Amino acid sequence: MMPDLYDLLLHLPGVVPAEECDIIIRSFDELQQRGGAYRESSMDASSGRRVESTFNAVSLPPGSMAFEAAHRRTWTALKAWLDYLEAQGRYNTKLLRRSLRYSHDYRVLRYAMGAQIHPHTDWDEFTLASCTLALNDDYTGGEFGFFNDDRRIRLNRGDALIWPADCFWVHRVTPVKSGIRYGVNSFITSMPEVMKSKVADELNARPKQEWDSVYRHHFVE
Repeated sequence: MMPDLYDLLLHLPGVVPAEECDIIIRSFDELQQRGGAYRESSMDASSGRRVESTFNAVSLPPGSMAFEAAHRRTWTALKAWLDYLEAQGRYNTKLLRRSLRYSHDYRVLRYAMGAQIHPHTDWDEFTLASCTLALNDDYTGGEFGFFNDDRRIRLNRGDALIWPADCFWVHRVTPVKSGIRYGVNSFITSMPEVMKSKVADELNARPKQEWDSVYRHHFVE
């Protein structure tokens, strides 16, 4: 039987206990009051332009109760996803298990009424999966839409959603119509974020022409 692309996505109900959801939401509020909130930007998959998102984000401090809760529950979701993929008997899950080793960051995202994120992908050179933890469900709108809304997914409080991060998995969050939507998002990577940054800095420090003159396998338009 031909595999369905959605067989690569896993929706797990009830991964995060209610009390941990509350701890993480309170951490967002505290960090935002201290000036720790920021806006993110990413490439719009339709236009190719970089677009700023309309939600607010904070990064959870390592070692905090909120960080440990997000880390623990993301690890739970990741193990369940790997077992789920392995059970299908189609993929090189041994290599995937060896490669999925780090979270790049645990960001709490707050979507106020009207906030959304445009169609985008989470791919970069060392990112292999994306994981979201839903912290509340007392809002309307704010659904995940995959592949230009071919499928929409609404998460309940405590649910986890995990899927591959590559250039094919275009997704968005639809506008929140009422209430406030809170969630934790993390990219699962093959190396620590600090090492990724060093590699990126090394690549960006040299002109493209210098790389092309040394490494002759590049493609030229």
